[in-house]
Amino acid sequence: MATYSGRPSFLQIYFQINLFPNDVDADYRKVVVGEGISEQNYEDMFDYLQKMEEYCLKRKIRLIVTVIPIKEQFSTLRDFSAFQSHVKSWSEGRQVTFLDSREYFSLFGADKIYLSWDPHFSNEGHEHYADFLIANTASILSGAVAHAHSVEGKTTVEPQ
Repeated sequence: MATYSGRPSFLQIYFQINLFPNDVDADYRKVVVGEGISEQNYEDMFDYLQKMEEYCLKRKIRLIVTVIPIKEQFSTLRDFSAFQSHVKSWSEGRQVTFLDSREYFSLFGADKIYLSWDPHFSNEGHEHYADFLIANTASILSGAVAHAHSVEGKTTVEPQ
């Protein structure tokens, strides 16, 4: 692991990428429902993800793929998750961590996560998403730091 001033470079611990259904098709609602979407669209997205995975593996960087749900998955499309299922299936059996924020976001509701007039996160939604990412990546970071310290001949992580 590369170091800077004797400390691990956190940029080289993990790489996290956000995926939204429009990464497969502009009609992201169809992607979530799983209707009328060419498998080639998924293959194209997965080709890019595979290149990222190969890059990360060569450099011993953990790849984390996070799927962002659409607002309608908390209302009219609650029972649909074709996009999440495809990405999760691709991630399984690889050295890729898959994260799905739907369960966490459901604690707050779509009105607290998304803007009322379009599909983007509100300020509060960004805060909740950051909390979700911290909760789900903290163990990766602390494990990497502990490993870096043990490699330096220490057995415990020193307080910063």
